[in-house]
Amino acid sequence: MKRSVIGLLSVIFILSACNNSNEKNNKVNEPPTSVTDPVKDPITSLLITSTTGGSKGIGSWTTFDSSSVSVKDVVTAEGGPIPSSVPLDMGVIDAQAGFAFNSVTGLFYGIIPNRLRGDVVVFDPKKDSLEHVATIPPIYIADASKPLSQYFTAPAISPDGRSLMMIAQSGGPNLPQPPVDSSQVTSGALVHLNIDVSSDGYGQFTPVYGMYEFGQNKDYKQRINKVSMVPLLASTPIGDVIFLVSNFTASAYSVKNNTQLNYDVPAKAFAIAPSNTLDWSKPWGLVDINSNNIDDDDVNAVLGQPAPQASYDITRNEFVFATEQAPDNTWIYQKDGPAVAVNSVDIGVLNSSRGAKNPVAIIRQYGSDYYLLTAGDGPNIAPELDAAAFFEITNTDQLLDRARLSAYWTGKSERRVPVGLSSSRTTGYHFVNATSTIGANQFDNYIVSKFWGDIDNLPVTSNSEFLDTSLESLLQDAGVMPSLIDRYDYNGLARKNLFNGSVNDGYLINGVPAIGGLPAEPRADRYVVSLATLGGKHGHGAIIKYDRVTAEVVSVPLGNATAGFPLGKPLQLESGVVLGGTLNRVNSGVNPQRSNVGVWTLDITTKKIQDFALPDTDSERNDGRWYTRAVNPPKGFAKTKNGQIWGTVVYEIFDPISPFIAGAEYYPYVAGLLSFDAKTGQPSGELYLFGESESILDADFTGAVAHDDKLSFITPALRVEDNGAKGQRLWFVDVNNRDANGRPDSNFILFSPEASSVAAGAWKIPFAAAADNESGDFYVMTTAIENDTEVRIHKAVLGELISSEISISTVVSGPKDGLTDLPGTPLFQASDGLFYYLTNNAKLMLFNPNNSTVTVLADFTLNETITSANGFITEPEQGVIMGIVSDSSFTQPSIYRRAFSFNLDEKTWFTVDVTKNTSVEDQYLGITAVVK
Repeated sequence: MKRSVIGLLSVIFILSACNNSNEKNNKVNEPPTSVTDPVKDPITSLLITSTTGGSKGIGSWTTFDSSSVSVKDVVTAEGGPIPSSVPLDMGVIDAQAGFAFNSVTGLFYGIIPNRLRGDVVVFDPKKDSLEHVATIPPIYIADASKPLSQYFTAPAISPDGRSLMMIAQSGGPNLPQPPVDSSQVTSGALVHLNIDVSSDGYGQFTPVYGMYEFGQNKDYKQRINKVSMVPLLASTPIGDVIFLVSNFTASAYSVKNNTQLNYDVPAKAFAIAPSNTLDWSKPWGLVDINSNNIDDDDVNAVLGQPAPQASYDITRNEFVFATEQAPDNTWIYQKDGPAVAVNSVDIGVLNSSRGAKNPVAIIRQYGSDYYLLTAGDGPNIAPELDAAAFFEITNTDQLLDRARLSAYWTGKSERRVPVGLSSSRTTGYHFVNATSTIGANQFDNYIVSKFWGDIDNLPVTSNSEFLDTSLESLLQDAGVMPSLIDRYDYNGLARKNLFNGSVNDGYLINGVPAIGGLPAEPRADRYVVSLATLGGKHGHGAIIKYDRVTAEVVSVPLGNATAGFPLGKPLQLESGVVLGGTLNRVNSGVNPQRSNVGVWTLDITTKKIQDFALPDTDSERNDGRWYTRAVNPPKGFAKTKNGQIWGTVVYEIFDPISPFIAGAEYYPYVAGLLSFDAKTGQPSGELYLFGESESILDADFTGAVAHDDKLSFITPALRVEDNGAKGQRLWFVDVNNRDANGRPDSNFILFSPEASSVAAGAWKIPFAAAADNESGDFYVMTTAIENDTEVRIHKAVLGELISSEISISTVVSGPKDGLTDLPGTPLFQASDGLFYYLTNNAKLMLFNPNNSTVTVLADFTLNETITSANGFITEPEQGVIMGIVSDSSFTQPSIYRRAFSFNLDEKTWFTVDVTKNTSVEDQYLGITAVVK
């Protein structure tokens, strides 16, 4: 059973005596009596932070007893996951996010999507509580290099309430494309999630059907490029199936009215079913709804782009759905459902120039008729042809106008359109989500346009009033209209508004409303639940619940109510306060003009956590003064001899001129060197910008390191130096010596793929340098020589002045010196004066600067797993190196995560399972010693 609080961890020891570097770590139930306690003098606690851990999936701080390595305290961020609203804009076609009702438990399960994957949550309508089920991990199928992603549609739940079925719209193997098209297209998969809380497999994800399997080994036109329809789960004469219609894909290479040069991929209607009806996590396969050729293009293909919601008529055993064929034709398809003996006939009803544009959903009405809901189109045609509407499809296949939804019509492009429909079979009511045509993407663009300015308005700078404009005013000024949840009667289609979006409760609603309630409820289908992605108490959206018994609306806010999303390597200050970086500050969504990242501080004694904003500034360049804000938090911190605390942060300059000068691929990101108060951890306001880059956001930017009063950090993926070389700058800054403006003196080395560079073509610095506390020299690793992969370690020796020439030499070179694996953590100098690091395949390495040798000390790989490392290592006790490694399968990364403790003197080590105290999304894991 999944525990709601991760602190109820039963620690599992996995120990080994590892007498040589090649032995594997073997799991045993109890530690041998000869093995001593991992930490002899328990004067410290061990702290692990998790970015998306905890019962809410938005961050946790777990302290372990240093003697028993058992959990002492867990502080969990309160709130809910943050949806990425931009991909869900105008969810008529690709994004039908939302919830599904579990008729067994009475709970609503939903996907809170982000740009790549997302989080699965469960909402209790009686308690109005939201709990985190699991973060969707990167899942790989068919040995593909691209993981499944884009979980933008509402899920389906099995009748027994134990299985959640989700559609990934992207990922998996590349599909064949027309001979003129070299693009790489993937098609996603159907994914199973175990939601049976009594099962040992609770929370486990399993891909059960890859969309690449449809028409496998056939022509590209007979394949499926994408499925964005909401999965329709239907109980048919042969059992439960999921019905889907894939997207129509228009090729940019097609020549109009030329069948020989038509490379478009038509939409396909198909159904899939579990191979084992008792275990839906087993593989699924196609079932016949057409003929014996169940994946043949001629049988499955339909005209136009399908509406995102279809319907199943159990009486007729037929699936009904709509498609839109440009320019204005809407097709209605009725496909016979699967039966023991199949005798299918397709019926297409063509509607031309009736205003039935942008079909959203088809639902079964009382009797033998269906209703078609359309979103309408464009502001320039008369409302009777342009507005959203309900149409009736009669049992004689006629299409009748039933209701024009005038509440959504404005006569302008800024209007509301229906994007999701759910109907109650017990009451006959139809529930509609209607959202703004001006959505989150346009809202983001509006804010950026203010930063850039225009012919009538000066650009926003760091002291502009615009930065403190309320969210409500911003949304109104951008033209974003508040969304609606409406109910339509089953007979006359009279409208009743249930919820009108607001900044406080939830402003922009996406996708399908879910309806449901247990039989014991005083009213059938008591609850209506929807997902809002803007507004709410914290500005990051909300879960909206309408109670049909009380007629009350409840808003459960998303986003963190307390400090959350901790990232990187924390630092304990002399005051006892622990300082770290956060990906999202409390209530940052209410003020989207400013940076959402920041730092957190934790009082170990009181467990009080708070967060602070990072300073913004302006950059003068290209004859302008441009707003500049932080976009990535510090991953680590450095303390200089003078007692100052420093960190490096990625800043974005909102300069619209540079792309025109340097090309469309240029994005002005820079490194910001920040100071923090040595007692409280709050940013002191001291900020200096360095370097300029195209892809600094994608770099593993691991912060600054210090020796005496000198700091070192990197600015990766440099755009273009004066000599035309690309590479990275390794910076050195002297905080004690400053120019007339107070800026610290600095110098840098350019690591470039050019063979004539100072490091002879060595570049691709993965982590910040490490300082030798004895000599004052700095050591840095590179992972490429010109265009080839090769790991090297270099030594940088500073002159008497920071401005003096820096001496650089390569001390370890590639496989001949023992460097065969890429680094997974930065170099770390232990108390013995030697340097240690983890490789990305979880080997603990020793680098001896005295003789420039590299040695393998331990291999933390478990049998039958793929073990990796990506984070940092520390020395919580003298002579004991600790860190975290992740174990993966061939289809799913980071299934388990283990903390290890390596005794440098005895060369022995053990590991502890910390899976429940971390998350698959944690990108920079490690262990920090903290003292109470």
